[in-house]
Amino acid sequence: MRRLPDLRLHLAVVLLNAGDGIAGTLVPLYLDQRGYAVELIGVLVALYAVAGLVSRLPSGVIYRPRRAAPLMYVALALQVVATALYPVPADAFLLGVVRVVHGFAVGMATTVNMATFMDSLATDGHRHRHLAGYASALAVGYTIGGLAGGLLGYWLDYAGAFVCAAGFPLLAACCVTSPPERVTAAEQPQAPTSVAARLARLVAAIAHPQVALVSLVSFFLAVLHAFAQTFVPLYAANVGLNLAEIGVLRAAHSATNALARPFCGELTSRFGYQRVTVVGLAVLAAVLALTPWQTGLLGLTALFVGVGLCRAAVLVANTVSVADVEEGAVSRGVAVAVYNAARDLGVIVGPVAGGFLAGALGLRAFFWVGPPLVLALYALLQWLTLRGQRGLPAALAEEGPATGGSS
Repeated sequence: MRRLPDLRLHLAVVLLNAGDGIAGTLVPLYLDQRGYAVELIGVLVALYAVAGLVSRLPSGVIYRPRRAAPLMYVALALQVVATALYPVPADAFLLGVVRVVHGFAVGMATTVNMATFMDSLATDGHRHRHLAGYASALAVGYTIGGLAGGLLGYWLDYAGAFVCAAGFPLLAACCVTSPPERVTAAEQPQAPTSVAARLARLVAAIAHPQVALVSLVSFFLAVLHAFAQTFVPLYAANVGLNLAEIGVLRAAHSATNALARPFCGELTSRFGYQRVTVVGLAVLAAVLALTPWQTGLLGLTALFVGVGLCRAAVLVANTVSVADVEEGAVSRGVAVAVYNAARDLGVIVGPVAGGFLAGALGLRAFFWVGPPLVLALYALLQWLTLRGQRGLPAALAEEGPATGGSS
């Protein structure tokens, strides 16, 4: 009986991400076709993440198992409307409004769905495997979206492709479910307190050692992934690839994620959180720096496969660590919200900073400078974070397996 809600949550996130993946494939190319400068494309792409970031903490704070279904219905309805409206705006400002609504909706839906899934596994001893499976479902959705986005954009006009994308979150509404009601120490009803006291509790949750460290990894992984998702397709278009071929690139990336993620939970269990995340981020930056030497479909596909492998390993390790955050200290909704907010912040910084770097240096030189610079900043901030924290849980402080894994 417990598998039915889990399967519905998997299917919901596949459909949600498929619709989002189609839009994500089309938007940069649609903006490029309309003649927007690369700097403005970066800003408009980042607006989506700004809105997602704004939606995270409110969604996480108000999340409770009994509220999961209503929150999902609202978020999916907004996603349907925003996705269908992309071809309508006649100027950059109105298009930015659509990006904001879309980002808010997806941020809210993914926060609630992930918290719901984690709550459904609260009594399960095989979290590494279950969370790797959920992470794989995320990638399956983007695999479908990446391939479908390129093909729909190639076969139809942009308007038809965006309308098709809006159908996926509409179908996801049929899979909405709620986990069993559970109340942890962090979610116990409390006596009325001042706004300042509530904010202080929220800040303490954000600064929790486990939450702070996984959020740092989430941020820098998102920056590098934003570089790949935004600027590699633009580079590919500049060297002569068409929409369908660019869709194949993105689908190869997402398919690699989907195939690799089920095995990455065991990778984290065997080698430990820090080894997987540090090595994964370093190799990811090196792979992106190789982009200017690839000029054809085969080489760029191999590059995207490498990006997908690295991202799968780091993302699963980080997701497992979020599930291992002490429930008595930080509520499930807040932990998931902060983790996802860090990712959204990286998605904001990635396209904006990357856009200005690419505008100043050119796309080829951008790949030689941007990813190594991001890796250096990550190494510095991780060292400062670990140096400044004392008494980290063994799952994060040691090089061995993370706690809470498969038995």
